[in-house]
Formats: sequence, C-alpha cells, structure tokens
Amino acid sequence: RSSGGAPGSRSDLLYTLIKYLLLPWGSAGIYGMQDPSLLLSVLLALVCPPLTNTSQPPSYSRPTLRGGQGGKRVWLERFTSRELLEHDPSAAVMMCGNCGVHLTLSSNVLSKEIQGQLGRATLVGGRVKNVYEGPLEDRVLITGLHTVKDVHCRLCRTVLGWRYKKAYERSEGYKERHTVLERTRLTRSTIQQALEEKGGGSGVPGEPRR
Repeated sequence: RSSGGAPGSRSDLLYTLIKYLLLPWGSAGIYGMQDPSLLLSVLLALVCPPLTNTSQPPSYSRPTLRGGQGGKRVWLERFTSRELLEHDPSAAVMMCGNCGVHLTLSSNVLSKEIQGQLGRATLVGGRVKNVYEGPLEDRVLITGLHTVKDVHCRLCRTVLGWRYKKAYERSEGYKERHTVLERTRLTRSTIQQALEEKGGGSGVPGEPRR
C-alpha cells in the first residue's frame, strides 16, 4: 500500500473495501490463509494501475537527452537544417547566453522595444524551443497588470524572460501568448554559423557530430 498523499489514500480505501468484502468468506481466511495480504495486494495492483508520470518534458520531433543542472537528464531540441535553410543566412539564431541551446530565430521577433526586468528585451512570437514555464503570476509591469509565467532554459534553468498569458489593458492584448526574452540573457549566431556548428541534435553549438 502507498503511504501519504492522495494516491495513498485511494489505495488504502480500496484495500479496506476488498478486505471487508472477502474476509467474511470464512473464519479461516481466504483459501485457508490467516493473512490474505498477498492476495489483496495482487487484487489491488489489478484495480489500481500506476499513475502516469506527468513531470517528463514533452517529446519534440527531434529530441535528444543532455545532462542538465545537477546531472538531471533533460530533453532538448535543435533547429533542423531544413528550418535553417528556409531563412536568410544572415538571420540570427537566438540562444541561451549561459549554455548556448537554441531558442528561436530572429525572424520571429515582433518587437525590440520592450523593457525587461534586466534592461532591454525582445518580444518573440511562436514557440520558443528548449524552455519550460514557471507558475502563473499576476505582475504589474510598466504597461500595466499582466498574468505571466517566467520562462526558464530547460538545460541550465536560467530565467530568460516571461510569457504573457493575459493582458488586462486592451492595448496590450497583442502580447498574449508571446514571449519576452531578456537581451542580457541571450547570445546569437548567424544561421550559417549554426549550420556549420550544428551537432547531434541538441542545439548546442560545437557538439560532436554523429
């Protein structure tokens, strides 16, 4: 039986229910067993399938595993050669300034006139690769009240900026579902450099080819 927490409470309830349903079958127990715990555990396993682990990051189209902070293995994604070649070679790949994983392309930039918490920041559209979001938070920014989630690098966990979930001023509605990236937390390389340095699928420049 599990101990503590909601899953454990559910298991205890089922265990007790099965026990009181089966034990009245005889004073000697089930099939002569004085302690039917083994049979009850088997029945409990059949009616109580293991819970799915929802803490795993999503699997992208071209994922790879890398050692993250504290040795934890994390899923990362890189831009494919096809994605890079569809853009002007002089365009930039925006990367985490701490560990170098790919985040987005400069063609996704919506505005460079954003005031971040660390200085100037960039508003980008579309999905940003290799990040995870923190909890929802109501935050008063220069442009008013917004509901946001901090955006962290999936590999090194650096806070890169935030993602707008809701804007309470009508004039700010265009920012919803878009991401602000702090410029001081970014580094860049050209698409040509990314193609030359592209490794085995992690989005980390300089990683050995496979």
